[in-house]
Amino acid sequence: MPRLIVALVTVALVITGGLLAWPQVRGWWLYQRTTARILDVLPTTRSDGNIDLAIVYEYELPTPVKPGERSWVLGWRIGDAYFRTIPDPVVEPERIEQVTRELLDADEPNRHLRQVFFSANDPEGTAFILDETAAVPANRLQIGTVLMAIGLLAGFYAWRRGADT
Repeated sequence: MPRLIVALVTVALVITGGLLAWPQVRGWWLYQRTTARILDVLPTTRSDGNIDLAIVYEYELPTPVKPGERSWVLGWRIGDAYFRTIPDPVVEPERIEQVTRELLDADEPNRHLRQVFFSANDPEGTAFILDETAAVPANRLQIGTVLMAIGLLAGFYAWRRGADT
């Protein structure tokens, strides 16, 4: 009976970890990646008092004409934790200063590089960075991987333990 319980817990942990990790695994598999620097954050006040943040960033792409050369491209699209493009983030007026400073790395000596994801057949039309203003955790891949590893180790331990007795 305890072996059955451990097997069910193992299956539950592996499935839960897989469901958590799947959007990021799929995104890293489908899209090409490069790095970007955020150039500016452009706030626009909405009619309800909240503020839209248009984030402008630049990223580097190889040029198809001359191999080895690279060109700089401006981007403005943002994606969510599921790697779908979303509209510009909306922030409350109280948080605008803090969010802008975080995005522009105003408190850091060097600017952080962000990952830009794009389709290989249309790098300029499909490029986006992940939304850093959302409350959804961006570390779903790590959490899902840890859950799957714990589940598999527990299952392996229960299987080995049953073989010894």
